[in-house]
Amino acid sequence: MRVAAVQHAPVYLDREATVDKVVALIAEAAAAGAELIAFPETFVAGYPSWADFTNASAFNNPVQKQAFAKYLDSAVDVSAGHLDPIVAASAEHGMFVYVGIAERSMSGGSIYATLAAIHPVDGLVGTHRKLKPTYGERLMWADGDGAGLRAYDFAGTRVSGLNCWENWMPPPVQRCMPRALRCTSPRGRARPRSVSTSAGSLQWKAVYLSSVVVECFETSTFPTTCRSRLTCSTFITGSLAVAR
Repeated sequence: MRVAAVQHAPVYLDREATVDKVVALIAEAAAAGAELIAFPETFVAGYPSWADFTNASAFNNPVQKQAFAKYLDSAVDVSAGHLDPIVAASAEHGMFVYVGIAERSMSGGSIYATLAAIHPVDGLVGTHRKLKPTYGERLMWADGDGAGLRAYDFAGTRVSGLNCWENWMPPPVQRCMPRALRCTSPRGRARPRSVSTSAGSLQWKAVYLSSVVVECFETSTFPTTCRSRLTCSTFITGSLAVAR
């Protein structure tokens, strides 16, 4: 199986434009022979980084309230069909898609850091909400639950995924990732030995994506929580890695 790891930025806080970008990157990865593609945490439509760099916890601050309202408006409502273009692209290219989304709750007032799993035949098969947001994320995202800790059958193997720091939490790792290849999420590290590009060889290039798991690959000793190794064979446009 060939796995694509996206290292692009979203069209920040623009859900429709970012979904269009996801569709285009799926097509690019498919042209390179990828069968599974993974996007970063809350790629649609952006990570709320201002929570860590501004006074985001200020009570009744009009600027912070306006910022959160903008973030809420850009969030994904799964029931409204916001992911339908990605589901269609997955089916068109026969590709399993993991895409991080800022998911708006059914109540309309909360946001989850969600990893959506999209099967090319079965459509949207899962939404895993990040169990415990980290640091400033807790001002923006609600706590998730374990309902999305699942693995899915695809192309003769099983795939699963986690968000960011969850990759260092033993219980969810043990639940989702036995005998698995793990590509880590933002702020995590997957370590290809080298990647060949037109500019030369990039040693130990970090693969920056929402976590995805592919079972039954050759294992080694990195990391200790999930003993696995990823070796990249191609690097596309300096931003989308395709690994076998």
